[in-house]
Amino acid sequence: MPGHAQTIALEYELAQTRQRLAEAEQTLHAIRSGEVDAIVVHGASGAQTYTLQDATEPYRQIIEQMHEAALSVTSGGVIVYCNRAFSTLTRVAREQLVGTSLSRFISPDEVAPLLSEAGSAGCDLSLNRPDGTHVECHASSAALRIDVEIINCVVLTDLSRSEERLRLALEASGAGTWEIVLDTGEFIASDRALDLHGLAVGAPATQASILAAIYPADQARVAAALHDAIETSAPLRVEARVIHPDGSTRWIASAAEVHHSGRHRRLYGLVRDITEHKQHEQQVLLLMQEVNHRSKNLLALVLAVARQTAGNDAKPFVKRFSDRVHALAISQDLLVSHEWTGVNLIDLVRAQLSHFKDLIGTRINITGGAVRLSPAAAQTLGMALHELATNASKYGGLSNDVGEIAISWRLGYMKTGTPNDRRLEFTWQESNGPRVATPTRRGFGTTVTQQMVRVSLSAEVDATYADRGFRWHFTCPADRLLLQD
Repeated sequence: MPGHAQTIALEYELAQTRQRLAEAEQTLHAIRSGEVDAIVVHGASGAQTYTLQDATEPYRQIIEQMHEAALSVTSGGVIVYCNRAFSTLTRVAREQLVGTSLSRFISPDEVAPLLSEAGSAGCDLSLNRPDGTHVECHASSAALRIDVEIINCVVLTDLSRSEERLRLALEASGAGTWEIVLDTGEFIASDRALDLHGLAVGAPATQASILAAIYPADQARVAAALHDAIETSAPLRVEARVIHPDGSTRWIASAAEVHHSGRHRRLYGLVRDITEHKQHEQQVLLLMQEVNHRSKNLLALVLAVARQTAGNDAKPFVKRFSDRVHALAISQDLLVSHEWTGVNLIDLVRAQLSHFKDLIGTRINITGGAVRLSPAAAQTLGMALHELATNASKYGGLSNDVGEIAISWRLGYMKTGTPNDRRLEFTWQESNGPRVATPTRRGFGTTVTQQMVRVSLSAEVDATYADRGFRWHFTCPADRLLLQD
């Protein structure tokens, strides 16, 4: 009986052992197929298999859904687990990946830092696929110690996907991308970058063909900047003109920096069109020059006003000088409100007669077509109209209660009818005012209404002091007075 009982006990233990062996075989099969996370540890008690299926299932699911490739690697470089993203990245089935060496895909020199106990905070490397292609990745790792065994958890980010998204975003903004693999001289440019250089989209491009597209006068400067960036790793910042196939010239700006990507050293660049920016810069420069020129003329005019207005009595001088500077300011205000693009003659006349605006339409009659004056002509006529209005209020048609002023102008062909003979005729006629007489001396008012108008506008000026009233009349070429389109 003891022998029979012992036999039953042995058979029971054998059955239990077979069951555990079957479970172990199922677990090992699951490990190899990547269905569960597992770590094989060779400890003092022998080889042990740790499965974390239940405890780590939520984490495994998260890792499986990651876009980044994730894998667990032994200290010897053997892959014991990988997610779907790593299979997609390598283009190898998962069942063929578990148990293989990581150096099958990554060079040993680049694998070593990933398998150190300290792990790797991050580095760029090239992942080589079995089909002969390669992809640039950013890799990081962390070491996990279990008993005496070290397992490295490695995460690989496909840089080409990030670069593609960045490229699409940049090209949506109108910018193009380019790069030079400095170790091989390979030049890579996006379609937008080729288009900005005036080259055919999709056509093979080289560093030489890009430089050839640059405006001849700018080529040496661009080549020097590129050489300096390649040799010293200094950032590249250069602006240049390019000639397009239609003969037009555009401005582009390129910025680039040297980076180490995997085993290669690359110069990554961005190019964009800055033609409108350059045109704006040129416009601002011209405006600054024009403002400088006009400011000098304005100061000279103010100085002339002061000299001609000066007298022995300070109080009348201050009054006359202030009024004349104010008249000049009125013309300036009109020009500023129109952004220095010219002034309508009717607006200028009304502005200079603003002190008598209640008489416009009754004692002051204004007739004339649409005429847009240039800034220089507006300043000259503004000063002249102020002097005429001042004299009329003191001595002429506005110095009593019944006097009148008729202001008129017309634009036409006065003589031959040719475009070069297009002229403006302007008349200021006073009536019903006090009897007027020809002045015995020439003051500043006479200088402005006759000499300044004659010189500035190439005008023929006539001032008549008749019994019926003062009359001021001038004609001048249209191109000296009108704003040119």
